[in-house]
Amino acid sequence: MVANFQQEAEKVIELLPSEFNSHQFLTLYAMAYPLSYLEWMNEYGNVKIAHNRISNALRNLSEKNLLQIKNNGKTMDTNIFGNEDGIVSWTKL
Repeated sequence: MVANFQQEAEKVIELLPSEFNSHQFLTLYAMAYPLSYLEWMNEYGNVKIAHNRISNALRNLSEKNLLQIKNNGKTMDTNIFGNEDGIVSWTKL
C-alpha cells in the first residue's frame, strides 16, 4: 500500500458526492494522485488486481473508522473496460 494512502483517500473523498462507488473513487484518485496510482500499478502489475487492492485498502480504513465513510454493500457499475462489475457503494458520514 502507498505510504500516504489514508491522507490521499481523505482528500479524494472530500471531492466526491455524498454517495459514491469505488469506481468513482478510483477514477478521481488516479487523476488527483497519478504517481501514487502508478505505484499501485507497478506493485501489482495488473489494473484489476491493483484496483482491487486499492478498494480493499479503502474498506480496511473505513472498518477501522479511519475514514468517514460507510460501506453500503455491493452495487453494479460499468468498469473502465466497459464491463459490468460488482463494486462497493459508499456514503460519507
